[in-house]
Amino acid sequence: QANKVLIASSQGAFQISYQGEIEHHFKRQVSNQKGLSENTTLAIFKSQKGDVWLGTETQGLYHFRELSSAFGHVYNFQKNARVSEFYDVRSFAIDAQGVLWIGTSKGVYLYKDKRFYTAESVYPPLEKFNNTFITDLYIQDNVLWVTSRGAGLAKLDLQTKSTWLVKPNIAGNEVTSFNSVISYKGQLVFSSRTQGLITFNSKTNTFSHFIPNNENAPSHATGLYTDGNDLWF
Repeated sequence: QANKVLIASSQGAFQISYQGEIEHHFKRQVSNQKGLSENTTLAIFKSQKGDVWLGTETQGLYHFRELSSAFGHVYNFQKNARVSEFYDVRSFAIDAQGVLWIGTSKGVYLYKDKRFYTAESVYPPLEKFNNTFITDLYIQDNVLWVTSRGAGLAKLDLQTKSTWLVKPNIAGNEVTSFNSVISYKGQLVFSSRTQGLITFNSKTNTFSHFIPNNENAPSHATGLYTDGNDLWF
């Protein structure tokens, strides 16, 4: 959101203005129902409607509605989880229809029409990512990209539902583990755990090193950020 910084941390989650003012600090508060059950927050996302979604390491999903200051633990998410002991939430994305996509260490979930669904119940080809460690979700031009640890990538056309599951071959090596994905100057860039930064050519449906021959680049890249001009990783 414009003029806001959202931070997920081991000390809870923060919404901070560009002037440095802490507007909201979501943290563990044992005696307060509006507090988190734990401080370790892995993901944070704010919709255009002002809804803030928080993903925690062991206590699942939390939701904050800024207009009404309503805050709470989303228990229905746990009820729809594939395994009852799982509450780990790591990434968010929202599509053009307003469907919230949730990446976890046990697969992908959807939130639409005030209900939670496993992704494969709506998009059956994603069943192969069932119980997979999802590291990031990214939507561009009605196409969802899913990055994972160990299962490669998934590309899902949200209109046609066509799905491509791929483990790119880079320099003769199959790449199965990725950390994040971003759009940089019109091209998709993926950070991997073994081949550094990888880019995707949509015209040829091929992958290659973002940095030619990965020269002087780390083989393990994690987070990605761009200010429009430079790419930070």
